[in-house]
Amino acid sequence: MYELIVILKALTEVAGVAFLGQGVLWVIAGSKRDKNVVYNLFRIITSPITMVTRAITPRVVIDQHIGLVAFFLLMVLWVALGARLESVHASRASWARIPLSVTGASLIRVDRAESGTTRCRTYTGPARARSA
Repeated sequence: MYELIVILKALTEVAGVAFLGQGVLWVIAGSKRDKNVVYNLFRIITSPITMVTRAITPRVVIDQHIGLVAFFLLMVLWVALGARLESVHASRASWARIPLSVTGASLIRVDRAESGTTRCRTYTGPARARSA
């Protein structure tokens, strides 16, 4: 489940960046944007999202606004996937800050296996290279 959410969030990010790029080129290229290769590439990438958005929105929304609505829906999906990713990640492993001395604190990771066993590990940070 975790991996599926990560993949969907990544695809949402790629589509969102393609919409942003298409919007920037729409402004910069002006009326010659249809001849721009990069703009056409962005349009190919975003066309499935645009078609789905056109299918789910009412006819009151005009075709010129479908790109903006599609980008907005992508951002809502991105936030929802991010929230779901955090909840799935929190259920897989929880981190708590537990002070171990007066001068500092370590992170304790509590892993709960499906069998019901619990294992604790101390995390002190990334390993640092020693200088000679």
